Amino acid sequence: MTKEEFYSRLEAYVKEISIGYAQELRAISEDLLKEVKDKVIDKEEIDHFIRKHTERFKEQMHSVIEDIKEEIESAQQNDELLEHTCDKLNLSFKEIFQALVEKLKSLVKK
Repeated sequence: MTKEEFYSRLEAYVKEISIGYAQELRAISEDLLKEVKDKVIDKEEIDHFIRKHTERFKEQMHSVIEDIKEEIESAQQNDELLEHTCDKLNLSFKEIFQALVEKLKSLVKK
């Protein structure tokens, strides 16, 4: 074997084992990177979390407002009904009172 053949074989061997080590190093690096990614929380994840929970909170608050709105509207209807009922009672009592006063007056005129 000549000197040139010797170094040619060594270079081929160096290239071969370099590729093997490079592939192994890449596999180890990818595993480590996966571990790191599982532990690192990035800004996009935080933004997504905030948007999701903000929307959920907003929906809950709107639901509460709708419930209260229904109760308020019901209470306002009750107030209107009470006012209308009082007006009718007042009118009925006034008519009865006036009829009684007229009856009394008619007793005195006899």
